[in-house]
Amino acid sequence: CIELDSEIKLPKLYPDAKERLLDLVNQGFTRRKLKGKTNALTYAARRDHEYEVICKLGWADYFLVMEKIVTDAKAKFGEWAVGYGRGSAAGSLVSYCLGLTDIDPIEHGLLFERFLDEGRPDPPDIDTDFDPRIRDAVKRDIVKVFGEKKVCSIGDQED
Repeated sequence: CIELDSEIKLPKLYPDAKERLLDLVNQGFTRRKLKGKTNALTYAARRDHEYEVICKLGWADYFLVMEKIVTDAKAKFGEWAVGYGRGSAAGSLVSYCLGLTDIDPIEHGLLFERFLDEGRPDPPDIDTDFDPRIRDAVKRDIVKVFGEKKVCSIGDQED
């Protein structure tokens, strides 16, 4: 029987992960024009709450890693290269602000707590769908950044 290491070890892209995450979220909040919404206070409160939960649970680095992967793929291959977002991560306004999803969770009545909750120890799971034509190239780019022994595919399908 092989005992697996259950501790999650995330790369640290920035020494000030929480501050960097807050900066990127606020940039996305502006880019998505959420300040101008008629219920802008609801958006700001939701953004602040999600950010606090993410940081409290220690997931700032995870969001920064995912933001880098998705942003790099979109920059290299175009917006079409990455899906609009699915699964429970679509309920996260932070994910929307970072460009990890393209679904406004408040507009669609989606709950952040289905994705990440202080009362549940489960790590967040941001599903990313890359167009099959560029999937291998994206994986090669991720390996270049993080290293061969730090990258794997989950749910890869053979064409």
